[in-house]
Amino acid sequence: MLDLALLLLGLVLVVGIADLGSQMAVSFHPSESQAQVDLQPALLPYYAARSCLRMFVGLACSLVIAISLGSLTSRSPLAERLLLPVVNVLESVPVLGFLAVSVPFFLRLFPA
Repeated sequence: MLDLALLLLGLVLVVGIADLGSQMAVSFHPSESQAQVDLQPALLPYYAARSCLRMFVGLACSLVIAISLGSLTSRSPLAERLLLPVVNVLESVPVLGFLAVSVPFFLRLFPA
């Protein structure tokens, strides 16, 4: 009975994710259609589910890239010498972008 309940729950989850994913296919050209955001509080769980789906898609892409680069660098010494410095530099780019925005804000907030 527990297996049947878990199977049903898994199917409902897959159908829900597929439904959310199908509703996210929109045109990137603003002249074709404007995105309409309904401000009803009852739609907040729907918008939160769409945001979570986008985050999990990004997490899956990141995981695939990390595992493939990790296996490549562990098998090839040449890839290790080339990819490790590149990955280290690319990891610091978001931090540098954040600092460029946050430091002037805090300097204005707390003048010397």
